Amino acid sequence: AFTTTSAQLSVLTNAGLVENRRAGRSIIYSANYKAIRSLFGFLLEDCCQNRPEILQNLITATEDQS
Repeated sequence: AFTTTSAQLSVLTNAGLVENRRAGRSIIYSANYKAIRSLFGFLLEDCCQNRPEILQNLITATEDQS
């Protein structure tokens, strides 16, 4: 599980959506909210043609599956 999490965090870091810093022997990860906001803006504008209800429907469908 650790290897999977590490790999996923690495992908998110490379995409600029997550930042990391070293604290002793630990690596602290945090969300890059500016980049995430930009990604959602792109998705809303490009993918959803400025129709936020499309994203809301997707979010609701995802929540229903969990």
